[in-house]
Amino acid sequence: MSKEKKQTLLKIGLPDGKPILHASDFREMMAKAGDGSALLPSSFFNYGEDGRPLSSTDPDIRFVGGKSWVGILSMTADSPLIDQAAGIAVRVASGHFKRPLPMTIESKAFSLEEVQYPVMYYLRDMAIKRRTEELRNEPTEQLARRRIESSLARIAGTHGFDLPVASRLNIVFHNIRELGMHLRTSNGKSNEYVTLVNAEVSMHLNLKGMWQVGNLPSRGHGRLIKQGEWNGGGK
Repeated sequence: MSKEKKQTLLKIGLPDGKPILHASDFREMMAKAGDGSALLPSSFFNYGEDGRPLSSTDPDIRFVGGKSWVGILSMTADSPLIDQAAGIAVRVASGHFKRPLPMTIESKAFSLEEVQYPVMYYLRDMAIKRRTEELRNEPTEQLARRRIESSLARIAGTHGFDLPVASRLNIVFHNIRELGMHLRTSNGKSNEYVTLVNAEVSMHLNLKGMWQVGNLPSRGHGRLIKQGEWNGGGK
């Protein structure tokens, strides 16, 4: 098992009976808040000082969420930006729903371990950019598997985890659904579409913490949620 590390999650509870506040929408609301968001560096929103999206596919700060909560994740446990953004985040979310909302800051165990049995995950809204003809023609399941493998390898390399070779992961899709999504930028909709993949997928890997695969992780896409945790805060 790789040495366990920590992530930091700022989590805001959402009111029952209201429409879901998607992580990507919360991110845009935060960026446009004007009541302190200007104090946050552009890298907080995965943009450079020139206003262009950063090319990094492994940003430290990610906007995440589920049916009952929305939040901001730092892949490391020592990011001062979480504390800096806390007041702005809860004001923006509370203002959107026009009521006070509860907020917590949690420390989450973060690790991976190769196991001899398949572990089942929900793959939620993994974004895949298909900018070349070769990628557009590649079968979605095959491309999704490659993106999972490359994303896991990148995260493991960044955080010093020992990841088994791809052949030992034994990634299997048990259900897979895809749809197109019009990609939005800070200036509104772009001319680009991405493929969104939702699936049940198993692999011989036990993941702790929040893991995301594919493109657009800073917008909350591509979470791998262990099946037993779906009703235990993973939603």
